Amino acid sequence: MKIYKPFFQSLVFSLTFASVAISCQEEPEGNQTNQVKKLTGERKNLNISIFLDLSDRISPTFNPNPAMEIWKRDLGYITSITDAFETHLKNKKVVLMNDYIKLYLHPLPENISDIDSKLKNLNKFISRENASLDGITSISSDYSNFAELIYKKTLDQKEPSAKKGKDDYPGSDIFDFFKSKVKDYCIKDDHRNILFILTDGYMYMSDKNNINKYKKSNYVLSSHLKKWGFNEKNYQSKLDNEGYAFQVPVTGLDNLEVFVIGLAPNKSWEIDVLNAYWSKWFRDMGVKNFQDDNWDTYLKQADLPSELNELIENFIHN
Repeated sequence: MKIYKPFFQSLVFSLTFASVAISCQEEPEGNQTNQVKKLTGERKNLNISIFLDLSDRISPTFNPNPAMEIWKRDLGYITSITDAFETHLKNKKVVLMNDYIKLYLHPLPENISDIDSKLKNLNKFISRENASLDGITSISSDYSNFAELIYKKTLDQKEPSAKKGKDDYPGSDIFDFFKSKVKDYCIKDDHRNILFILTDGYMYMSDKNNINKYKKSNYVLSSHLKKWGFNEKNYQSKLDNEGYAFQVPVTGLDNLEVFVIGLAPNKSWEIDVLNAYWSKWFRDMGVKNFQDDNWDTYLKQADLPSELNELIENFIHN
């Protein structure tokens, strides 16, 4: 009898996961490291993109965070995202697999050799033709290892100057990423398209900054808010009545969901301003999950990874 390869792969893969689940059930309590979380509902095709802001937000010198440095928090967020993606795949029939995960970063580290090849290795496409248990369970470790290399190399290069008071960290051009790349890079037909952005919420590119007569800008820093007359008492009125917001570089993003992690206001009241800028920006661009009153669910501050892990999991799995 002729056995078709895709069917055989699906059968073997399903049996492999079944054996893992059974063995975990038989393990003593406290030793269930291989147990696969059971998800309910339909497993849609996922297309996940992760964008890393490698500006001075990650600098332990300029933005110290003794409890847990920002770059280490980023590593935790990345692990939560990739672990949730792995769990999604482990709950999906092999014959239905058609899932992607990719990494983008700006600015690019200048001291990582062959960075293009390394990034290509993280552009994972999981289908029934290539799915394997080893391949799926290596996604999170591949991302964690390379992300740690990215941060350490960036810090090795930039922190010596930072310790001397010189900021050599370029801004991260998130605005241009949306303007010229997000439709081509982050959206696929017949997929649930999710973009995670790890950033502090401020936006700045020195050679491209502009603000128009309607007070719409492609940048905002704490220093700009001060220059524009924002303070703790008047910020809501200025947002409501004076038109301050981001410029809209693209529209029609109704097949994209965005989750921003890491907002880090310099002053406590500025979190409201950042939320207003980002939420209005996403609504104006048509981002799918910002078209109702639940937008604040998808704008998170730089909390500990353990605090955000369940939120990230639920967002990907539901």
